[in-house]
Amino acid sequence: SFATVDGARDVAINSVWAYVSVGNLGLQTVNISDPIDLVPGGTLDLPGFAYGLALQGNRLYVAQSQYGVAVVDVATPWAPTLVSNVDGNDWPRDVAIHGTDLLVADSLAGLTIMDISQPDSPGIIGNFVTATSCLAVSVWDDRAYLACGSGGLVIVDISNPNDPQPLGSLVFPAAATCRNVTASGDTLYAAVNDRGLFVVDVTNPANPTIIGSHDTPGTAY
Repeated sequence: SFATVDGARDVAINSVWAYVSVGNLGLQTVNISDPIDLVPGGTLDLPGFAYGLALQGNRLYVAQSQYGVAVVDVATPWAPTLVSNVDGNDWPRDVAIHGTDLLVADSLAGLTIMDISQPDSPGIIGNFVTATSCLAVSVWDDRAYLACGSGGLVIVDISNPNDPQPLGSLVFPAAATCRNVTASGDTLYAAVNDRGLFVVDVTNPANPTIIGSHDTPGTAY
């Protein structure tokens, strides 16, 4: 284990380094080449509150609340540097990469899509507004899976990033808050607040179906 400088919110890894978002204190890097002896790397203070991370090559994208998305150069992991800040449409909380597109869980603005073909200067190219606040995003093939609080799971076709289209949705029992999602093929795993972990079959995105659940001892994030 390794004690970060503030509460750890998300982590992105390559074979040697872990990049950890640490809320008000931004970003911290940790060398994980020896998992038994983790070694601190560097830190980077960011303008906003650091939430979700997505890593592509030597660029790390950080969802940072009202300050949009930070682009961080991690070519030198022990000394990460801020390249740019890019405004979202609302309050970015999570990010995921789909080819040359960055998918942003953008709170009340829903899903914001940015072009990162020029990695240091993302630009907004598409948007899909959700009925409730979009808290997290996961991607598999040409589908974005959105955790949308009391609105549950929302599935979006992102094959045309300029014009994302709805595919289906699922509200969890008692409209419990869906806080996070991870897609793997035709199966999706959802962290649903005080209801725990749900497993959802998304083979037919127009009709996602709960196939299992587990009531976690604490709140699922």
